[in-house]
Amino acid sequence: MKKYLLLLAAATFMFAACNPNNPDDPEEPDEPDQPEVTVSIKIDGEFEDWAAIDQNKVASAKNNPDSPWDAVKQMRVYANAEFVFYYFEFDNSQVKELLESATGTYINSSGEESANSINMRINLNTDGEFTSGYDNYHLQCYDFIIEGTLAKDGKWDTFADATLHQRINKKWVALMKGGQGLTMGAGNGNKFEIMLSRELFNNAAAGSADSKPMGDIFQTGLRFYGAEWSELSNMPNAAISDDNPNGWGNMLEIATDK
Repeated sequence: MKKYLLLLAAATFMFAACNPNNPDDPEEPDEPDQPEVTVSIKIDGEFEDWAAIDQNKVASAKNNPDSPWDAVKQMRVYANAEFVFYYFEFDNSQVKELLESATGTYINSSGEESANSINMRINLNTDGEFTSGYDNYHLQCYDFIIEGTLAKDGKWDTFADATLHQRINKKWVALMKGGQGLTMGAGNGNKFEIMLSRELFNNAAAGSADSKPMGDIFQTGLRFYGAEWSELSNMPNAAISDDNPNGWGNMLEIATDK
């Protein structure tokens, strides 16, 4: 009898566990809604998670073959409420040579010895107007640059040394030193990805003499430099023409995924 009762109880438990709530029965409470999963990107030098993002929410640009640049082939940008993510690819045939050039030292313009590296600037416009700010390297003016190291000692770096500067009264003003968590990056093969903290950026931008924090809509572009700060590429870019002798492109407009 005891064995029978145990089997009956077990069967009853299994039935109750497997039987979902009946939405038409008012006496049974509805199960709580499951929270939506926010798709994000892990900065680990593995790039499959970029494919999981809704591509309609990713802004992208490819190198124009008639531009003066060929070192970088494409860029992508995705922004959610917490971060801005950047992805780009170098020309595969040039990667080994570029990394090898990021070794040793050179004498800079101040007569001092500096380490060779591959560097990049993230350029940002956050106020929705394009008549003030810096007017080089893109067809629109922009207000901020985030400058850091992509590679040194012959291998990919983390971009964690990136510094933040704002264009104020026609001068670049330092707002944030490197190593404070503003950015983090990882590279592998000919690809690199970066995560920019919106909170840290906005804290610095809001506290400057000319407050211009990043809103839901903003514009961005990239500028790349090789050994001894030689010019490698500009993204987005465009074909050289009489009206555009430098091959500069329009910055990407980014809409935050909320």
